[in-house]
Amino acid sequence: MKKSRVYGSNTKNEYRLLKNVNIELSNGQIHTISNGFKWDLASVPSFLQGIIKPDSDAEIAFLIHDYLYVNKIVSQRFADQELLKWERAVNGTLKWSFKNIDNYLRFWAVRCFGKRVWDN
Repeated sequence: MKKSRVYGSNTKNEYRLLKNVNIELSNGQIHTISNGFKWDLASVPSFLQGIIKPDSDAEIAFLIHDYLYVNKIVSQRFADQELLKWERAVNGTLKWSFKNIDNYLRFWAVRCFGKRVWDN
């Protein structure tokens, strides 16, 4: 996945996709996330960044999650579950691994705090 940083925003880091990304969601829908789409990796509130970093190896999961939140082509619950699915695909599923714990921390963070973003 190719991306570049968008400069000029003092409030958060933003990235722009440099090449189309084709995805198939777990419900069978196929989507193309277009070149130029902007996202901010993981939208982690600053008070949680000591526990959950805004970036990880699961960058593709954050891209897909942001795409689903922006376009609202599925329910919020489905978008959040898709985040977990893609994180686990990248980070693995070993029950007590740090990466799997991180997967679930991120999933529960979006379940708890994502409603405000979804509604805007």
